[in-house]
Amino acid sequence: MTTKDYGKAPFVTNIETATLENTNYRTALWTGELLQLTLMSIPVGSDIGAEVHNENDQFLRIEQGHGRVIMGESADKITLDTEVGPEDAIFIPNGTYH
Repeated sequence: MTTKDYGKAPFVTNIETATLENTNYRTALWTGELLQLTLMSIPVGSDIGAEVHNENDQFLRIEQGHGRVIMGESADKITLDTEVGPEDAIFIPNGTYH
């Protein structure tokens, strides 16, 4: 599969295969009006940093490895702090610090 942004066109992919074949830190695979599918390959021991997206919710899925997810109103008001691993799904409401 060619890893590129397929834009707003209708698109089907095997997400597990696409994710496992991706070796880039961050690759947008599909970008619509309110949703973007991004593949990430995060090196062991790395961190993607905390951020807030006010314009859209986010969905994350872990294929391999383990990590930690934090979420809350702000860095000082964390309400969720949990370990995640393969096949876990993470849902981040817009405006949530994560």
